[in-house]
Amino acid sequence: QDFSLPWTVESVGDAPKKEVVDFLQAHASLELQQAHKLVGNVKNVCKNLKGPAVVAAYVAAIEQGAWVSPDELAREKEAREAMQALSLAEKKRAAAQTAPAPAAEEPTRPAVPMFRKRVLKKGKGSVPKSGEKVQLHYTGKLEDGTVFDSTTDGKTGKKKAPLVFKVGMPKPVVIPGWDAAVLTMAVGETAEVTIPAEHAYGKKGVEGLVPPNSTLVFEVELTNIL
Repeated sequence: QDFSLPWTVESVGDAPKKEVVDFLQAHASLELQQAHKLVGNVKNVCKNLKGPAVVAAYVAAIEQGAWVSPDELAREKEAREAMQALSLAEKKRAAAQTAPAPAAEEPTRPAVPMFRKRVLKKGKGSVPKSGEKVQLHYTGKLEDGTVFDSTTDGKTGKKKAPLVFKVGMPKPVVIPGWDAAVLTMAVGETAEVTIPAEHAYGKKGVEGLVPPNSTLVFEVELTNIL
C-alpha cells in the first residue's frame, strides 16, 4: 500500500458516500469490490448501496488489507473480462451443440384447381355474372361413369325441369367447383366439367350417392340467364 487512507474506521461514516465508493473502486481489490457490490458505474453503485454498506466495505478493505496498486487492479479487471468472454463463448458453443436441427420445410403443395372444363358445344350467348340467376341441364357422374344425379330421365332420355340458381354468390348455392365453372360458360354452351373432391363434396361425400373424396364429372348445358 503506497497511499494513505483518507478516513479512519471511526470517521468514514461521516464521509460522502460517492467519495468512499470512488476511493474503493480505485484502490480496493476486484474481489472485495465484487463481494460488496462496488463494481460498476459510481452513480449506480451509490444508488443501490446504502451508507452503512459502503462503510462496511471500507472497513473490510482495511481489515483484510485488500488494497492493490492501479496496475494490479487493471490486471485483475483484464483477467475478469477475459474469463467473462470465455464463459460467454462456452455458453454459445454449448447452445449450438444442443440446439435442435432446424425442421425441414415442407414443400408447398400447389393449389388444387377448382375445375377442368372441356367444351363440347360452343355457346353464342352471354356469360353470366355473379349474382345472376342461371338455368341449366346437367348430368353428374362419378369417375367410373356411375350417374348420381341428372335433369334428364335415365329411362326415357327426356329432359326434366332445368336447375335454376343464382351463380357466384358469396356462399355458393351448388358445390364450389361447379359454381366457378358455370361463370365461364356462355348461354348455349355444353361442357364437360371435372371437379376434384376438394371443391365438390370433399371427405364426407353424399351418403348413398357420392363416396368420400370423389372426383365428379358433369356434363352441363347452360340454357339461359334469367
